[in-house]
Amino acid sequence: MFIKPLNAEFGWTRAEIVMAFAICCLVFGLMTFPAGRLSDKYGPRNVVMVCGVILGIGFVLSGFIQSKIQLYITYGLIAGFGGGCIYLPPIATAPKWWPDRQAGSLRAGRLLHLPRVRVLRRRPVTGRMRKPRKMPISGCCTWPISAVPLPD
Repeated sequence: MFIKPLNAEFGWTRAEIVMAFAICCLVFGLMTFPAGRLSDKYGPRNVVMVCGVILGIGFVLSGFIQSKIQLYITYGLIAGFGGGCIYLPPIATAPKWWPDRQAGSLRAGRLLHLPRVRVLRRRPVTGRMRKPRKMPISGCCTWPISAVPLPD
């Protein structure tokens, strides 16, 4: 989705572009452990809200990159950090809310996010990468859901 536009815009190779995703995956994975501790200390809602903002900032900033190092920092480190911290708290918390419906809660989460994913897949990011596109808008529309009061 990003390889062709970044290649056309900056002339970077596929390996240079994919390195940003590799950094993001590494940071994402490494952040799940601290996210669990943060979630225990501050609560899952607070962790998800703060890290959702960090993830959004990473996506928005990656729309203004001018060099590979900026891509690696904004998408790889910042977005990877935010995404890694967002992932674990809901996965660990949802089964506690519905202990008899653990599989159902995961299916419900997938159902809520499928329309967003379909929109992003139908209309990939194109054109100049300096302008923020659909991913930051999508994140800004869905992160307030985490502020809705849920049963303890």
